[in-house]
Amino acid sequence: MIIDRFEGGRAICENNGSFVEIDISDLPPEASEGDVIEFDESGKLFVDRQETARRKKRIKDLMEKLFK
Repeated sequence: MIIDRFEGGRAICENNGSFVEIDISDLPPEASEGDVIEFDESGKLFVDRQETARRKKRIKDLMEKLFK
């Protein structure tokens, strides 16, 4: 899931083409817009730093191609 935006006390997350609302209190404190979040074995959410970095790099590369 990718955190799309925050609205009030909820995070609006994109999950395979649909949107899911998650209470901000269920997110890790360091979570921010654009982060990829996953569930660990215990069902707790965590920020997948590696996937977030890969996603942000892909977006940056696409933008660089677009604006050349």
